[in-house]
Amino acid sequence: MKKINIILAMLVVLAITSCGKDSSSVSNIINDSSNNYFEGSSSLATSSTSSSDDNEVASVDFNLPTLFESADYNSDEEILIDLANQTITNNNGFVVFEDNILYILSGGSYTLSGDYEGRIIISGEDEEVEVILDGVSISSDEYAPIVGYNLGNLKITAKKGSENIIKDLREEEGSFNSAIYADCDLDFKGTGILKISSTLKNGVHTKDDL
Repeated sequence: MKKINIILAMLVVLAITSCGKDSSSVSNIINDSSNNYFEGSSSLATSSTSSSDDNEVASVDFNLPTLFESADYNSDEEILIDLANQTITNNNGFVVFEDNILYILSGGSYTLSGDYEGRIIISGEDEEVEVILDGVSISSDEYAPIVGYNLGNLKITAKKGSENIIKDLREEEGSFNSAIYADCDLDFKGTGILKISSTLKNGVHTKDDL
């Protein structure tokens, strides 16, 4: 298993929590605005992130819809996704709400806001996707709340001044056994706050680099 470091800076907190039957653990990963990292100690417990060996094989329990680029899309403007109202502003054509799932199926940057009970599937053949969280609360008691599938790289950015919560409320293991799962490199960025909790063994899992 690859070593996951606990990285500390001064301003921004990413709390990753795993609360299973046998143990509870929390880690801090903090990133300052200049993206300068340093390693230190934490008063909190050991990391609940994982890579490679844990959760190595996950069965796919969704079917990706076929989507096409929108003629109305303006690449100079942000793509804004309102989770609470399930609306998309400046949709590039590759974002859709369907059967309590938000699909994001193309590379690019997407800004999410609002509360959502369901799951988010992010996919694209070896593409790079940035998901900017601007005050979200995302939870699911059936599935992993956020899955990055068949991507080249997934960046999750907590927007400055925002507080964001991701909760995996499942009582039994299934597919993608973590609150945030990625089968690609996974980067956490930004100067906002991101709190991740899971009743299963991992808050965050990636098969590649974290």
